[in-house]
Amino acid sequence: METADVAAIIANYNQREDWLRTFLQSLEAQTARPREVIFCTPADCRNRPFLERYAETAPFERFEVLTGDRADVIHQLNTAIKAATTRYVSLVGSDDFILPGKFALESRLCDKRGLVIVYGFAVYTDANLDIIGMHETHEFSLLRFLGQNIVPDYATTRLDAFREFGFMDETVGCAGLYDFYLKCATKWPYRIKRHDHPIYLYRQHSGQLSQGKLLAQSELDNRTKVVKRAFERLGIPYPANATGFRVQEQKAYGL
Repeated sequence: METADVAAIIANYNQREDWLRTFLQSLEAQTARPREVIFCTPADCRNRPFLERYAETAPFERFEVLTGDRADVIHQLNTAIKAATTRYVSLVGSDDFILPGKFALESRLCDKRGLVIVYGFAVYTDANLDIIGMHETHEFSLLRFLGQNIVPDYATTRLDAFREFGFMDETVGCAGLYDFYLKCATKWPYRIKRHDHPIYLYRQHSGQLSQGKLLAQSELDNRTKVVKRAFERLGIPYPANATGFRVQEQKAYGL
């Protein structure tokens, strides 16, 4: 079996075991499997025993389940990324389905073209993986007013880019990932590319909004904060009419 020099990075939060099993099957079915699969879970994660049983026969060069010191998602992701030893990492969701060929295609594009980040399209589905539509991940496609190539969270990224920027900012919630990609976009605008292939089924389900509107509003505020930082790095004024970002984000969160 061919392998790609990629670590699949997963922050896992009590996903349904059937969804988690489907996700792992999608990793096994890759034309080039990721060399490493690294989960990070909170200490009280209910499906950790399932992952530990799977680890006994996992068909990857390395399969590891780490425990984060804190429960927030960016801390979990940073913990797993720091443990990776591959050339590239790809942050993926344990409730989704990775389409065959993702790791082979994206690692090959990075190697061939000297790219730092490469990404494709999400196929949006309902909770049963029935297709709704195909999109770039909404929050990143909305930032094209920066004039940069902005990428979704399922990108394949060169590991040393995380090391250069000190990993992700854990003080701004999930916007820490957003902030990291904006830093990359301002430093390497021509080494970030999108390809035209769908690369994962992105499951939409009510659990994504389970913590309510207060969290969503906080997340919107954090994302606005990191976008303003990006404008400061570029040395240009933050546009006074940059309201479309917030309006679209509010629609995405159902506010």
